[in-house]
Amino acid sequence: MNNKTIITALGVILFLIAGFKMSVLGYYPSDLAWIIPLYVVGLVGILVGRKMPANKR
Repeated sequence: MNNKTIITALGVILFLIAGFKMSVLGYYPSDLAWIIPLYVVGLVGILVGRKMPANKR
């Protein structure tokens, strides 16, 4: 696996964890301090991974 795939996969996983926590498990207002950054980091990971050039070997 190349770096592009790994970064994109990590971003998707973090994004899904935050979504699962908010939708299925529920959340308290105090949880928003780490859920919102988890969404942001996941989204940035997805976007950066998608924009990276592919390794051509």
